[in-house]
Amino acid sequence: MASYTFELFASYNKKAGLRLKNANARMFGLDISMEFNEEDGHWRVTMDLPDGIYHYQYKVVTKSWFEPEPESALPEYNNDETKTSEENEQIQTDLRNEHDKLVEEVKERNKKREEEITFTEVWYTFVDPYATEVDERGSDDPFRSVGVLIFKNGRKIVDEYEWKYDNHVPLVPNEKLIIYELHVGDFEDKFVNLTAKMDYFVQ
Repeated sequence: MASYTFELFASYNKKAGLRLKNANARMFGLDISMEFNEEDGHWRVTMDLPDGIYHYQYKVVTKSWFEPEPESALPEYNNDETKTSEENEQIQTDLRNEHDKLVEEVKERNKKREEEITFTEVWYTFVDPYATEVDERGSDDPFRSVGVLIFKNGRKIVDEYEWKYDNHVPLVPNEKLIIYELHVGDFEDKFVNLTAKMDYFVQ
């Protein structure tokens, strides 16, 4: 079991979440809430994960879903010379009342939407920009990629290749190393031509 913290910087988003699933299980990802830290603007959640391969994505609520409020300035009105001053004042009053009513209606709609918002509504899902491995085929949404996490023996691994000889073959000390810098283009762009000259370089 490995303890792993998922972390996302999204200081201007009202809510953020994690979608996580076992890559070998035939199931949709689980949506998990994340906690916001106001001091550094990061969302985080820590989980204990058994060994295995996991696919994950982040989710945030965007502000673009809410309806923009009308400008606070009143509509410009020029007095109509064919009307009396009382009539012009009444027209301005009607315009002001109509504008105030429109502003309140928009505020009320936004307030209602905010109260009705759920975890699966108006969320934008995306791959972790810092993922060390990405799979374009592992998402519930065919148009979204997923980050890949691999845990083995209780720790995260980036490379599945198991090095076999590090503990058995002594490495040459740095001061005894001889480093060749070669350009494959000098060997007709073929590695086979380069490897054929290895005995020469060793000498």
